Amino acid sequence: SSVNILIFYGTAKIIDFGLSASTEQIMSRSRSIGAAAYIDPLLFKDPSYVCGKKSDIFSLGVLLWEISSGRAPCAECKHRFQAYQYRKDGYRDPPVAGTPEPYITLYSECWSENPDERPLCEEICKRLEKLLLDNQNLSALEEIPYEPQEHRSTNPYKKWIEEAIKRGLVNRYSKKDVTINPRPHDVGGYGLVYKATMKKQMMTKSRGKGNVAYIDPMSFSGHYKRGKKSDIFSLGVLLWEISSGRIPCYGHWHTSKVILFRLEGGRDPPFPETPEAYVTLYSECWGENPDKRPLCENVYERLVCLLENS
Repeated sequence: SSVNILIFYGTAKIIDFGLSASTEQIMSRSRSIGAAAYIDPLLFKDPSYVCGKKSDIFSLGVLLWEISSGRAPCAECKHRFQAYQYRKDGYRDPPVAGTPEPYITLYSECWSENPDERPLCEEICKRLEKLLLDNQNLSALEEIPYEPQEHRSTNPYKKWIEEAIKRGLVNRYSKKDVTINPRPHDVGGYGLVYKATMKKQMMTKSRGKGNVAYIDPMSFSGHYKRGKKSDIFSLGVLLWEISSGRIPCYGHWHTSKVILFRLEGGRDPPFPETPEAYVTLYSECWGENPDKRPLCENVYERLVCLLENS
């Protein structure tokens, strides 16, 4: 899915290989793995169907549509099972106005119902290269130059961000929800980095969104209202992940197993040689009782103290 692709010096990099396998062992582990919108619908229809390269081409077709639309696929589906049914019934996301016809044809072939009609990866590359040559305006917005040596201010790109929000390329927030501190916060590979502040708290709307390993297990009870204490639980999981270098709930491949693990009070074990004070901190953050979880300010102060004493 698109969340697992990063752009580095103009080169696309695939991340999150936690569930990867060799081509000789191409996944047939679970149909619940991955975002339903990107999964080959034949998996939902035929129990004997095995994922292969043609299934990857289907996912690529969805990604190509997403690039041209700036929207998440199956956005109208509120739950994962609705997305499964939507795909199973043969539905695809409609083309966005202004998309070049050859590009629409390409991703439509990629997500074809018949795997044998899906093009090979090499053919897709050639057709995309031709499209780029034939249509220099394929990109929705001009590319932002990458010039790390100059450490140029990122402030000029604020207009680009606002334009992206206005055109629906970034649809999770409105521009009034974010303010940019005019004073540089740090200098890094992205130029001068500015601190962005949310003007209002944003709560997660659905238990089905995000990685369940980070979700407050109290949320699975059905009547618990998530808030700042739920965020502290997620922060605790993140702190553990930083110290261990591993993904949380590793080995629990199914969403249902992760939920059960959390409901039974399961937490990932401390990594050897992790400072005791650090273990205590993230253990308090992901404590079973929300009222006993520390405040964000307290977490910050204790982390600063840990750094100063290390």
